[in-house]
Amino acid sequence: MPQQRPTHQRWAADSDWNRPDLDRQRWEARRRGRRFRRVIVFAVMSLVVPGSAHLLAGRTRAGTLILRCYLVVVGFAVALAVLGIVDHARLLSLAVQPTPLAIAQYSAILLGLAWAVVVVSGALLGQPQRLDLGQRRLVATIVLVLCLAVVLPTVTASRYAAAQRDLITSVFRDTAVGELPDRLNILLLGGDSAEDRSGVRTDSVTLASVDRETGDTVMFSLPRNLQKVPFPQGSPLHARFPAGFDCDGCLLNAVYTYAVTNQKQLFPGVIDPGPQAVKQAVSAALGIPVHYYVLVNLEGFRGIIDALGGVTIRVERSLPIGDKGHVLQAGVQHLNGYHALWYARSRADSDDYQRMSRQRCVMGALLHQADPMTVLRNYQELAESTKHLVATDIPRDVLPELVDVALRVKSAKVTNVQFVPPYVVTANPDYGLIRAKVAGALNPAPVTASATAGEPAGGEQTGGGQTGGGQTGGGQTGGGQTGGGQTGGEQTGGEQTGNGSGSTAGGTPGEASTGAGSDSGGQTGESGNQADPPAPGDAVSLSDACQYS
Repeated sequence: MPQQRPTHQRWAADSDWNRPDLDRQRWEARRRGRRFRRVIVFAVMSLVVPGSAHLLAGRTRAGTLILRCYLVVVGFAVALAVLGIVDHARLLSLAVQPTPLAIAQYSAILLGLAWAVVVVSGALLGQPQRLDLGQRRLVATIVLVLCLAVVLPTVTASRYAAAQRDLITSVFRDTAVGELPDRLNILLLGGDSAEDRSGVRTDSVTLASVDRETGDTVMFSLPRNLQKVPFPQGSPLHARFPAGFDCDGCLLNAVYTYAVTNQKQLFPGVIDPGPQAVKQAVSAALGIPVHYYVLVNLEGFRGIIDALGGVTIRVERSLPIGDKGHVLQAGVQHLNGYHALWYARSRADSDDYQRMSRQRCVMGALLHQADPMTVLRNYQELAESTKHLVATDIPRDVLPELVDVALRVKSAKVTNVQFVPPYVVTANPDYGLIRAKVAGALNPAPVTASATAGEPAGGEQTGGGQTGGGQTGGGQTGGGQTGGGQTGGEQTGGEQTGNGSGSTAGGTPGEASTGAGSDSGGQTGESGNQADPPAPGDAVSLSDACQYS
């Protein structure tokens, strides 16, 4: 009768059943395999639910403490997510305050390191030191990957917070500020400091007037070659130029450099005399206060657009770019920073006023196309570019409120008024006419029955050379308004009379619009103004004018 193998050796091969050394080796291999799996399971449990591996291993006190800390972190994250859904403006406002950003920056690093320590300690509970060399190396590799899965996201979050904090503290000043007005006027300047010119030339001058309640925005664009720009009474520049900025080469885009050059005489002790001088000039020209400014170096415009992933623009006609015969083709184009900068700055086959129009279209495209995911994905590059290329006097304390305003502007109505020829003669501008148009754009007259019938809304006022809001002086009647709409006219022998282009007499050529960019004034003549294209000086919808997508 054949001898039976012991029960604990039945798994061995027939030729090896009576070898105790082989039996023990296989038993040890099985035990190491179970320990290896246990180490990996504990490490993964510590990654998914920190503290759970410690509880399973019998380390109750440590496991309970770690799990409670983890639940606090999860609860805080859920609270932020709910806040982002319910009131995302408040959540975003935290991202423009240095103190919360500093807390987030260092908390993210500590969280990542602590979580990595928990993962390592969880793996050690499985006693990996009792594994063979190959298994220990594999465990070390797996645990390292798990630690990186925790550390990398938290380090990335910390870097985002650090970049944002650096941007806020570098660009925005820590100055006292009062309550923001209901209508906030921010001057947007595009500075060009090329090597072939001295100083900074503000070739792009646009005032954005924002209704804080609705977000509706009117952008007033002034040409860079505007002459005889006035300054507010009592200002140093008004004392030097009481009749306006009238000297050799004294255009609007030279105000910045003039103030910097003459800082000791005009702006002693002022940190940024150039922007302050331009703010004063624009305020006097438009007849409204300028609360803050934002100056962007046009060369840096390229980096910002690249960081945002480019912009989609409808190019009206083929535009030469560069000096090598390259042409930007007409049609809808997705432009990178290089081509967008050329599109905004090129003077080839165009004038300054077409250039102004292209610049405002690029700004509008950036406003509407910069989606949050693109901004987040490229944020560090964007923040670094912005920090070196943007200057402003907006205080840090108002940034939380401006976040809410910016969110409203993104989905609100944005219109643009360009003060360009023939509406404005840049060599001898009628600043009274400009201020009247600004007032009308910000406070459009309501449509009334009398206005529809062609009668002046609010009655007609005569005396002192005024008729229905139009000014009469020196044989000229211009800027007349009927029912809130400005009317057309042609100039004959120094006096303007109606030309019958679907409007009443007195005014400027092609003028037929209120502040909202539509016709609410009276109409006479053979054709209605609603069919006419917008004329210079009209307030037009930015999306309609630019047709960006």
